[in-house]
Amino acid sequence: MQKDEEQIFRNKISHGLDGKVLSIPTNTPPTDGACVGKNVSLWFPYFDKETATGEIIRRAQRNSIVAKKICTTCENQMKCLAYGLQHEVWGIWGGYTERERKSLRRKFKIVLLRREPIINIDGMNLKQCQ
Repeated sequence: MQKDEEQIFRNKISHGLDGKVLSIPTNTPPTDGACVGKNVSLWFPYFDKETATGEIIRRAQRNSIVAKKICTTCENQMKCLAYGLQHEVWGIWGGYTERERKSLRRKFKIVLLRREPIINIDGMNLKQCQ
């Protein structure tokens, strides 16, 4: 990634954080995002890879697409992404999947401050996007 592209990305996220840079921890996710009141499984489309049927996998993929579309409508998308980059291993945060955030962390040398999940939702150790 070019230095200019990196700066554009950092500026976009920083704008969503009211000018703060990613080196300043964002300790809580937004509480008034477009995801509030929606089914949390959209943002955490998990299944057991060993036993999942094709239908379960396709449903998880559809849920991810729906969640990402909702994220694009949210005025707090960049705040949520910044929080997810700094704190969340699991789920979709700010419209970015686990794999996408991991890649961004690597590219921009963003430190993941918390590696373990803190809330158990329906048997999954995940934190609700609210």
